Amino acid sequence: MRFACFLLILTVAVPGAWSAESTGPVTIGGVRYDSVDPGEPFKERERPPVTWRAPAPARAERSAGMMAYVTPDPGDYRPDVPPRPEERVRQLSTFLAQGEEEPVVFGIHGLRDLRGLSVTVDPGKAPVTVDVRHMHFWPQRTGWRSREYYITPELLLPCRDGKKMVPLSRGVLEERPFDLRAGENTAFWITLRCPDNAQAGTYRASVTIRSEEGQLVLPLQIEVLPFRLQRPTDRYWLLYADVMRWRTMSDAQILAELRDFARHGFNGLVEMPLGSADLSEIRSGKVRFDASAYLRLATLCKEAGLPGPHVCSFGGMPAAVRDALGLKCDLEKDVWPEALKEGVAAVARAAVEATRDAPAAWHFYGVDEPGADNTYAVQEYECWRRGGALTYATSGDLRFFERAAADYLTAPCFISGLVSSAASARIAREGSARRKAEFWWYGTGCYVNPFPQEGTLFANRYGAGFFLWKSGAKAAVAWTFCRVHQDVFNDFDGSAVNPAEPKEQATAYPHLLKADDWSTYQGAIPTIAWEAHREGVDDYAYLHVATQLIEQARRSDQQSVRQAAEAAQRNLDALVEAIPWTNLMNAPTFETPRLHKVRHAVARLIVDLQDLLAGRRVSRKGSVPITLVVRAEEPTGVEAAPLPVLPIVRTAQAPLIDGDCTDACWRDSAVAGDFRTVPDGEPASAPTEARALCDDEALYVSFVCHEPRMDQLVARQEGHDTPMVWIDDSIELFVASADRTKYAHFIVNPNTCVYDEKNQDPSWDPAVQVRVRKESDRWCVEMAIPWAELATAGVTRAPVLAANFCRSRFAGGANRPHAAWSVTDQGFHVPERFGVALLQEGPVALTEVRLPNRWGNQKVEVGLRNRTDAPTTAVVGIRGGATQRVDLPAGATKRVAVPLELRQAGKANPTLTWWVQGQALAELPLSLQVPEPVGLADGAFLATSGEVLTLPVRLGVAGAEGTRSRVRVAVGDSQRPVTLELPARPGASASVRLRLHGAAPVRISLVDGTGRSLAPAVRSTLLPLP
Repeated sequence: MRFACFLLILTVAVPGAWSAESTGPVTIGGVRYDSVDPGEPFKERERPPVTWRAPAPARAERSAGMMAYVTPDPGDYRPDVPPRPEERVRQLSTFLAQGEEEPVVFGIHGLRDLRGLSVTVDPGKAPVTVDVRHMHFWPQRTGWRSREYYITPELLLPCRDGKKMVPLSRGVLEERPFDLRAGENTAFWITLRCPDNAQAGTYRASVTIRSEEGQLVLPLQIEVLPFRLQRPTDRYWLLYADVMRWRTMSDAQILAELRDFARHGFNGLVEMPLGSADLSEIRSGKVRFDASAYLRLATLCKEAGLPGPHVCSFGGMPAAVRDALGLKCDLEKDVWPEALKEGVAAVARAAVEATRDAPAAWHFYGVDEPGADNTYAVQEYECWRRGGALTYATSGDLRFFERAAADYLTAPCFISGLVSSAASARIAREGSARRKAEFWWYGTGCYVNPFPQEGTLFANRYGAGFFLWKSGAKAAVAWTFCRVHQDVFNDFDGSAVNPAEPKEQATAYPHLLKADDWSTYQGAIPTIAWEAHREGVDDYAYLHVATQLIEQARRSDQQSVRQAAEAAQRNLDALVEAIPWTNLMNAPTFETPRLHKVRHAVARLIVDLQDLLAGRRVSRKGSVPITLVVRAEEPTGVEAAPLPVLPIVRTAQAPLIDGDCTDACWRDSAVAGDFRTVPDGEPASAPTEARALCDDEALYVSFVCHEPRMDQLVARQEGHDTPMVWIDDSIELFVASADRTKYAHFIVNPNTCVYDEKNQDPSWDPAVQVRVRKESDRWCVEMAIPWAELATAGVTRAPVLAANFCRSRFAGGANRPHAAWSVTDQGFHVPERFGVALLQEGPVALTEVRLPNRWGNQKVEVGLRNRTDAPTTAVVGIRGGATQRVDLPAGATKRVAVPLELRQAGKANPTLTWWVQGQALAELPLSLQVPEPVGLADGAFLATSGEVLTLPVRLGVAGAEGTRSRVRVAVGDSQRPVTLELPARPGASASVRLRLHGAAPVRISLVDGTGRSLAPAVRSTLLPLP
């Protein structure tokens, strides 16, 4: 998989691209597979240590031989990990709106061997229907190509009467006895369905878990809410539907699947077929278009409850039009002649006309995930937009949306990582609005890098619900429904079909009566991730209903109702803020139950608004006692890491480019080491050392990739600009201009396969020298890149450049294969995270610069080297500030601490200067991100009665500032707040007991010894939950 913001490159197997044969049979994670991909044996990922004991069983549990428990996320269940004491449950509860489906999930821990497990639900008088399934554990790869696996729950399969369905192979299920050994676990997923006209109220039900050895009964409380959920008609949830499967399925089967899509919250599909174009008369300006394929499926979609819009793939038309017109044009590199553009536009006009009466709108989908310099994609979208088509494009390159396709896209679809903060989402939203385009994003479904979405509720629920709401986007796109490789039930055999991403790509799985025969398709096997999408759409619907009621209350002619509406809006905003921003493709940064707690609070708000609008008395809520603990912490994460700096020494003797990195000139160069994994910033799995030198002709770069498993190197690609070289063991070099807008990018694998591009345009083919040498415990790369060639990529030789050195290590099936010198949290193509490269020129040169990354008075640590054979005196400082004189003996290097005051949070661009008398002034613009002196990870905090609530305050102050200042926290009304203070140093804490009578404002500020505020206060809210 090409590693750019964790994008998925959708690949198609090329004949001859993969010739290795599978091996088997093999047992992995207790499951026997007939064949698996060749290579190093698959191994289980190291399990987290179990540091707790299961709680002692009560009498009823001992009698039943089992204990019930609930984990924070359904994906947390494991077959052999004991329940934590706080997870044990003796009763269950849930709530749902009229017409809603809602899961009840719990696990069972075996206290002794149990045979013939079954679960039944007695709903009592509750107006619900019930579907009971067990959560099937199986091994899954940890990454698209990983040789590691983990055991996870994923499939939700039927079980009854002491039997359970389990996956056999190739879509076929079989029934087996449902037994559980002592000390092992199983888990159940019960779906409650409430009719539209259900009577609101609280009902008592029960869940009975039986075995031949005993039974356990869990009371179940079901609250039916007095309202129906409504989904907005102007928001879209689209799914890559993998429609190629439908060729062998009947319309009845397709319609049933579409209804399942609608039931899980989707209202549009991606990669729908559009039709075919007849170009036989295009030279006379005529194009005929047969859109029957789209019209048929769009009609079925409408019948099933998917009103669209849809997205249609229709690639290859520019080449067909070029050939039909008899034109000569390199489509990838040339500016297309007007005749070609008009010909493609004519196809678009014909398609638009042929679908004018279609039951749903459609968007044209051309190149997948193009970069800003992809001229083919830009011109193709230009033509389809000229022809009147709506247009859709996915990309992880903001510049493609901002520059190249600004006028040609009606639905720019950003990868979720690019819009996973309030600021980045606002930029995308406002930029789209300025161009009269709709802001879409993608990132839900079954992505796995860097964190698997398959076995958790969190990612798809958060993405389809609160993330979509917070981003303000028009649409969320999920990839992908079920893209079968070989055996759909085998995660370890897909290389023959998809060598780039052999792991199965499935958010749901097929149930087939005959192996691989889609004509026998019985419907989708739901998964945790599949059900999570519906949960997310329902979260969005709860927020939408609350917003509609607030707007209705605002229009009331009663002032008290209007005032209550404003209070409700503030409460709703605080509840949304209580759900933090996070990249849903990364590991969860907060607990899954918070999503449900906020939904419950929104439900209570809806009921209160209904009562208010109906003139009924709104019951007053009692006070909620809590203990508030405030704790000071240091900032963490990649964003807190300063950018590294590498001096590039001028060499009198250029290295011989032969892959031998022991040339004498390399000894004088600085080392770019300490590579860190992307995105978490942990030490890389194997050391890498990168170096750089320069002269008047070229930039010279070397990599030494230490490798304890040289016999397991992954190096399949050969040649030049070969796609998928990035999924081999490889190094990547980025060299950028100081403003980081233009960059050159090189990828090299152990076969000396070189992929070069400017930004993300592979048509750039510079004349560079590259050699690779393999040794017993390492492989080495040497490169010579002429400055003249870099200039053609927009990178001009200058005293200050930006650079990053990266490595992808797949040898031995490394779980986190991607590492970089300057670590990022979104992939390698992140110019703002490139480090600083300093060309060492002049009599006195910089050897190092350590950049500050805090707020307040601090220092820039600078290394100065006298490059002459005579003593000299240098002057160094920050422009506009004080300077220092530094005496440097001949050839000596000294480190200097230059004072720098940073008291404005945000971007700072001070300039470091140094000079020697009689020489020109040398300058280094510094690009710094100054944190807030105090900050919070969350915008609001949820509090339940009796809870000890921790408020983590992130300290961004420099160490010296912290010793002279304190953190002040004020809770409640500004006239009479409850106040506490603590030292401004990591680890300091203070606590206070509070009674919350409603949402309580929190103000956190940094103060000096006199109590004077040193910076604007950070604001938050404490929200008591019902």
